[in-house]
Amino acid sequence: MSKIGGEYWDPKIETMPKNEIKELQNMKVKEIVKHAYNNSIFYRQKFDAANVKPEDIKNVEDLKRIPIFRKDELRVLRDKTGDPFGGLLSIPSSEIISYNPSTGTTGIPTFMAISRGDQQILMDVFARMHWMHGLRPNMKVVHETLIWHWYIPTVITSVYTKFSLKDFVLAGLATPLTANFLVDALLKFKPEWISVAYSPLLAINIECKKRGIDPKNFCVKYMQTGRGEPITETIRKELLDTWNVEDVFDVGGVGEIWLAYGDCYTHTGAHFWEDIYHVELIDPETGEIVSPNERGEFVVTNLEMKAFPTIRFGSEDYADMNTEKCGCGRTHVRLTVYGRTPWLVDIAGKKIHPEFIKRIVEKFPETREAAFTILKYAKTMDKLRLKASYNESLTKDPEELKQRWVKAIEKELKIPVEIEWVSWEELPKIFHKIARITDLTKKA
Repeated sequence: MSKIGGEYWDPKIETMPKNEIKELQNMKVKEIVKHAYNNSIFYRQKFDAANVKPEDIKNVEDLKRIPIFRKDELRVLRDKTGDPFGGLLSIPSSEIISYNPSTGTTGIPTFMAISRGDQQILMDVFARMHWMHGLRPNMKVVHETLIWHWYIPTVITSVYTKFSLKDFVLAGLATPLTANFLVDALLKFKPEWISVAYSPLLAINIECKKRGIDPKNFCVKYMQTGRGEPITETIRKELLDTWNVEDVFDVGGVGEIWLAYGDCYTHTGAHFWEDIYHVELIDPETGEIVSPNERGEFVVTNLEMKAFPTIRFGSEDYADMNTEKCGCGRTHVRLTVYGRTPWLVDIAGKKIHPEFIKRIVEKFPETREAAFTILKYAKTMDKLRLKASYNESLTKDPEELKQRWVKAIEKELKIPVEIEWVSWEELPKIFHKIARITDLTKKA
């Protein structure tokens, strides 16, 4: 744990007392609900079908009267109507400055729109998070991302305008070539701060081993990673040791709701900025709200964004919630995000999530990076089938390693296992992420 000096980007907001946060949310929720109903075909139809009027929503507790929606609903409406926004666009197209898609991790990407006012809000969200992660004015930065991704108009703008960086290197693709480029950039620019999604980070480590480069020589001070692939404490410790950085921060987000979150130096959950986002935990099967000490799918209402308002959006991510004040002094709610609910698979009568496997295999030094994909060969499977890669420099007996994997997984999850070793390059990717599920049932 590395405490960072000059703790807050916006101390008044980040340490706001809970009662004041709730008052602010109650004020904003009435405005965003009214705006969405009056300007969005999608919400007008949804509210009317639920017999809810904007004046019925007087505080955030009243949001439970509004049905939850998920991205699949948007996809259906988009295909049915031909509207790429599914009826959510709520301002004139002349006010839009950027259209951007989501990554499409759980299906076909959805498209969002952003206005100048929305961009200013998101610039502040990212400025808070980057400051929390050790970024300071005049630092040198290497940032790997997807050029077309939804946060490009906000991250890049906020980084340039708010931090006055010396050098800013942007890598725009997630391929082996990108790893080669990123290693070159790290060697040349000697950045103090880097942001690299977890899968490309694995590729960088592999490239370094090929070239005989020690990542410690990059002299990186702070690392931001994750981005939809939550890193565990085991992985954090491995990165701290391998790169000799002062701290490693986990970040994530949901494109459809312009949501970005990240942990602080205490690493006790990701901070969600409650002046922008209202968060609930629900039972994904019943839709009922669960208590903060239970695990559930997190549902988010964006209280600010006007171009593409999102009210009670089901994230399809499982999480734990912590409402207590953080050790860093921030008062906003924290979530520990475990992964996508669509990635649950049925094996031998049990619901298995890739995160369960990840937390087992990353304990092995040879597979600390937990590079694997689950082969889904049927809706209900009798065994777990995996394709996975390992660090060849750490074992001369892959069959023996395979048997240790099988023994550990079967002991922990109580399911039969079959493993096929492949190279890291052979594992399927969804842009910058390893595809944790390879769905063979969809291949004709």
